[in-house]
Amino acid sequence: MRHLFGTDGIRGIAGQYPLVEKIIYRIPFEMKRVMPVEKIVLGNDTRGSSEWIEGLLMAGCRDSGILAETVGSITTPGLAKIVSLGGYHGGIMISASHNPAEFNGIKILSAQGEKLNDGLENAIEDGLLSINGEITQVNPAQRRFACPETINLYRDFLLQASLHRPQKPKRIVLDCSNGGASSLAEKLFRDAGYTPLAIHCSPNGKNINHGCGALHPEEMARAVVENGAFAGFAFDGDADRLIMADGRGSVMNGDQILHLLAHLLMKEGYRGEVVGTVMSNLALENHLKEMGLSFFRTPVGDRYVWERMVSSNSRLGGETSGHIILRPYHVTGDGLLAALKILDFLESENSLPEEYHNSLSLYSQILVNLRIRERVPLESLGEIGELDRVTRERYGSQARLVIRYSGTEPLLRLMAEGEDEEGLKALVCGCAEKIRKRLGEEP
Repeated sequence: MRHLFGTDGIRGIAGQYPLVEKIIYRIPFEMKRVMPVEKIVLGNDTRGSSEWIEGLLMAGCRDSGILAETVGSITTPGLAKIVSLGGYHGGIMISASHNPAEFNGIKILSAQGEKLNDGLENAIEDGLLSINGEITQVNPAQRRFACPETINLYRDFLLQASLHRPQKPKRIVLDCSNGGASSLAEKLFRDAGYTPLAIHCSPNGKNINHGCGALHPEEMARAVVENGAFAGFAFDGDADRLIMADGRGSVMNGDQILHLLAHLLMKEGYRGEVVGTVMSNLALENHLKEMGLSFFRTPVGDRYVWERMVSSNSRLGGETSGHIILRPYHVTGDGLLAALKILDFLESENSLPEEYHNSLSLYSQILVNLRIRERVPLESLGEIGELDRVTRERYGSQARLVIRYSGTEPLLRLMAEGEDEEGLKALVCGCAEKIRKRLGEEP
């Protein structure tokens, strides 16, 4: 079992283990030990703790002999693209993605902008866990900004990927979650020919993801209806997730967005595989098969989706949560890119997003997130075995059950999917209550 890295880097409350000084400072040393890195670039979302973390990382780069530059506030896919286009040997993104402001995280990127595979993360983790003693003092490193041309690489890439300009400006709503997209999104979409209404674009270090963005798309959906917008897009703190709303204000999750984009690819002649995760809705899988596309499920985490996309030569993959990967455009989930490509497609087809929303009816999913004190092997929980047995006996192939630990938070996730929403809900909630008595946090 890994101790530092989850499904998306190292994450925790800033100043508490594992995001403590001695761990953060040593990360560049361990990167250099396992990777050929001489020059890297750093970026961050808008959390108040990011400057402290960046200072420690910059000091670690200096003392380990790595030349480090920063681009300041940016999205995770933005930094990934800058790494790959800017001639860097790797990158470090300081972000806790969709988590609240008190959390932060560190995502390490390869020279191609990809999130590291398990082997490299395990090697770095082993080195970090072997650190003995406290670091007496870390002398701050001078901040070195990348040149403006480098910083603009991501914006230029997005505009080049947007192929069709609207015949007349369409109003769209952008919810930037007070995060990394706040300084970029509005001008980007205006330059792409749209009339954007940007909300939650005033980060103060404490309000990232707070009641807004991809976790709270109702704000964006309401703004779509109130302003008569064509569509709306909500991003999370580092904009690697996208949730959208059609012109009626009806919210579309990652599965529904994958379905829309699958139609785009089929118009271009694509007949390959679409990659999702164990959490992807069964209705999406069935509908894609009816369209003539195969579907493959990976563990949760967009890097696992990406790895499968590479091995199967797939062009489209993503997660229900809104990570959408479009290959060969990018190597990671990118909310801004996905939004632009969706608008491209709808413009080329002279279509409305609700047309595709209406064509896919998702099966009911019951998801219980149980906050726990400790993680135990799932096979040791008899309550889960009993839930699985009863579900199979009662529903057969007409229902799915997925139980897993969160890779980023102290949560046990129990998900059931099928047409009998009330029956499945009773089974899952009953199981969760039994586990809560054993492992749950005290109220």
